[in-house]
Amino acid sequence: MKRFVPILLILFLSISCSQERISRSINTIPANQQSSLIPPKKETPKVQLSPTPTRQPPPLPKSSEITKSNCDPNYTGCVPIASDVDCAGGKGNGPAYVKGPIKVIGVDIYELDRNRDGIACE
Repeated sequence: MKRFVPILLILFLSISCSQERISRSINTIPANQQSSLIPPKKETPKVQLSPTPTRQPPPLPKSSEITKSNCDPNYTGCVPIASDVDCAGGKGNGPAYVKGPIKVIGVDIYELDRNRDGIACE
């Protein structure tokens, strides 16, 4: 252990001296050369952001428009437009079903009004 103490001391002193030499050499650089070593600060361009225009969602269709586009006009209420419509709870095989009573106001194309009294799915 005693052998290592002088070696450590020498190492410490050499490092300390090197740091001092570096510090002195930096301090002895002429002032006009020091500024060339430091890169100039770049000015970041100022970008002015404009407010983003907000878009309004399209208006929802009125319930009467939904009814007209998805419902058969031969019936009051909403009988869906499909390849076949049957009364809910009846013996039909669909693929679409409607719960009655429904008033027939046109041609009973789905034959929902069996007794032809103008009221379907009674």
